[in-house]
Amino acid sequence: MIERFSRWIFLLCAVAMAAPSQVFTTLLDFNGINGSGPDAALVEGIAGQMYGSTHYGGTSNAGTLFSVSQPGTFASVLSLSGSEGVYPNAGLLLAPNRLLYGTASAGGTSHAGTVFQTTPTGTLTILHSFDSTDGGMPIGGLTPAFNGMLYGTTNEGGPHSYGTIFKISPGGALTTVHNFSGSDGANPTAAPVQASNGLLYGATWAGGANNSGTIYAIRMGGVFTTLYSFSGSA
Repeated sequence: MIERFSRWIFLLCAVAMAAPSQVFTTLLDFNGINGSGPDAALVEGIAGQMYGSTHYGGTSNAGTLFSVSQPGTFASVLSLSGSEGVYPNAGLLLAPNRLLYGTASAGGTSHAGTVFQTTPTGTLTILHSFDSTDGGMPIGGLTPAFNGMLYGTTNEGGPHSYGTIFKISPGGALTTVHNFSGSDGANPTAAPVQASNGLLYGATWAGGANNSGTIYAIRMGGVFTTLYSFSGSA
C-alpha cells in the first residue's frame, strides 16, 4: 500500500473564510530521487516551512527528510543510508531546541532501527541504534513528556520479542521503560501520548487477553497498567 503513494503528492489546503469551497494546491510531486512513499504527517518548522519524511527514495532508496514551504519551494534535508537508519515511517518531532527528532524502522548498526536527530539543514546525529534486545523496528514516532524525555515504542524486540516502550533524552540516553510480554499487549505501532494527569496512554496492535490488542497506561517511571483487552468481536 505504501508503494501506491510513491507518486502521490503532499497537498496543503487553504480554506477561504467567505467561500464554502476549498482552494487545493499541488506543492510537490515526488519522483523517487527526491523521495518516494511519504506515509507520515508534516510538522511545521519555526519559520513556517513544513518538514516531513518519505519511506523510500533518495540516493540509497532508504528514505528522505525534506522541507517544503507554502509557496511550494522544496528542499531535500537529507537522504538516509543504512548506517543512519532506513525507512522512516512516522512524522518528525520539532523539539524546543529547534532540532528535529525521528525514528527509522530499520538500519543502524544492528539493522533493527534507530532514533535520530537532525538540524533543519540536514546535520544528522544517530542517538540510538536498536539491537533487538532493547527493541527493534520502531515504526511509531516520538512523544515529548513533561519530564523532558522523549517516549516511543518498538514494534518488535525486547526479551519476549513483542516490542517495548522506551524513553530517550534529547542527548541520546535511552532507557527501556516496559517490555511487552504478550499478555499485556504486543507489537505497538505508535508512540504513547501524555494526558494532563501525567500518565502516558497507548495501544498495541496485538496481544492481551484475546490477542486482539490492548489499551494501556504507563507512568513516566515505568509503572504499567493494561486498561483494556480487545475481544475481536466488540
